[in-house]
Amino acid sequence: MFQQLIGLTGGLFLGLTLVATSGCGDDKPETKTVEDPYPDFASFCNGIARAQCTKAIQDACSLDTTSDTECLSEASKACANRDSDVTRDKSTGNYRKDKAETCITTVGGVYAKAKITKEDHAAIRRACDPVFRGKNTAGFECEGDLDCEEGLACYRSNLAAPKGTCEPPKTKTKGDSCDEKGALCDKGLYCTPNDKICGARPEEGKACSATKPCLETLSCQNIDSEGNGICGTRKGSQVECQSDTECQSNFCALVGAKKICLDTLNFGTGSPVCENFDGK
Repeated sequence: MFQQLIGLTGGLFLGLTLVATSGCGDDKPETKTVEDPYPDFASFCNGIARAQCTKAIQDACSLDTTSDTECLSEASKACANRDSDVTRDKSTGNYRKDKAETCITTVGGVYAKAKITKEDHAAIRRACDPVFRGKNTAGFECEGDLDCEEGLACYRSNLAAPKGTCEPPKTKTKGDSCDEKGALCDKGLYCTPNDKICGARPEEGKACSATKPCLETLSCQNIDSEGNGICGTRKGSQVECQSDTECQSNFCALVGAKKICLDTLNFGTGSPVCENFDGK
């Protein structure tokens, strides 16, 4: 990708187009137009690959450091196939090039340490989720907040409904009515299905369901055929998962062919996570 950019700029200036001023003695400064480094999803994935294939990662995984071609190829492919943490389950049709550089810079800083903590993972999510944020405007269908334009949230009048609509959020506190579009109960609360007021979410050991969600740090478990369960502790480290919200650490990582809950993801020779970069 670097070589391609060099070729586009004639090998003189990377990412800059210089417009010369005319006439002798003209003191007007040159006009510089900065080219977008990540104009499309393919270039974004190439950028993510470079950010992940740091020397620290290659050394930790004992990859061939004479050429980083294999690592770049595997990381770019994982991004394009939405198998990486950065692009997993994201709609690439929503790609926002203006958000790409912040994401790639954050990823590069984390991977330069050859380990990812749960705090690092949260930082990557904050930086990279906006790259694929949806463009649905107010009133349009959504499955989650990231389907909606910035400034909107996915509102459901019935918490069990698979889809809601994008609405300007109106945060409500305990006891407030939530029976209006965009009403979102504050942390630790939910909109009660019958009274339509913000009530306390059930704690550990209490009954739960799709319309009565547990505290955000818990999950609804042992759900029966009628959809009722008991609030319990989220999954601990090394347990298989499908999403961050299943884990106590909020970090569900892709390690080799499996996704598992982790507090810290360490890169090292023989570690399954290195399989994601060596093509084997």
